[in-house]
Amino acid sequence: MKGSENEYPSILIKEGTVPANPAAGDQRLYIDSADHVLKRVNSSGTVVAVGAGGSSLWSPDDIPASPHASDQEFNATLSGWSTLGSLDTSEANVIPSQYHIKKTTSGNQYDGIYRACPSVPFTMTMRLRDFTAWTLYQSIGLILLDAGPAKLYTFGSFFNNNIQYSYMKANVGGTRGTYVDTPLYGQYRNYIRMVVTDGAHVANEISRDGLQWQTVHTGIDSGLTPAYFGVYVHGYSAVDVEGYVDWIRFS
Repeated sequence: MKGSENEYPSILIKEGTVPANPAAGDQRLYIDSADHVLKRVNSSGTVVAVGAGGSSLWSPDDIPASPHASDQEFNATLSGWSTLGSLDTSEANVIPSQYHIKKTTSGNQYDGIYRACPSVPFTMTMRLRDFTAWTLYQSIGLILLDAGPAKLYTFGSFFNNNIQYSYMKANVGGTRGTYVDTPLYGQYRNYIRMVVTDGAHVANEISRDGLQWQTVHTGIDSGLTPAYFGVYVHGYSAVDVEGYVDWIRFS
């Protein structure tokens, strides 16, 4: 462990083989170079993966051991996605473990990427890394579309002098339709979730840490039968809008 004044202490753990047994009552941490898993060894030489035996370093950002077929980690070149509207293709790309979505001089329509969604019911969760809003009514988040696609339903972060959380029903290529904005002053949330309970109804949830969830809207009629899901940005005016998404996962 190391640290200095005005700094948080930190621990550096290097990958390697099982270290020598520690003294009685002690344990040693190491990262196994064979499987890259954090483990601990006790004085008798027993090795246990951290997270077993009562301790855990699990994070909601960890890739699931059994991922859903529709999960998207954004850690490779996009494949199987269609474009909604018109994105800045020089910016809307995959960088390591993130998707950078940007619309230049956006205008008042919904732009993004989408692909076929699983059968209902399902829960869809997005990890939003960052969102840059330069003017009123810009937003980013999750989107559902019908089979056309002709109709859309969105839920995400929405800027109106502060970060709010808004759902929207509109026509593809159209402007803002039916919407509800829910202010949560000064409470930015990185995790955004849609719970699709049947062919049309949706609950919207947000979380700061991906562990404890707050229901923002429930029993909302999306106005469509879900056929596609994706990520959207909405600029509202002729000003750039962009954000970074870590992953989308289903349960």
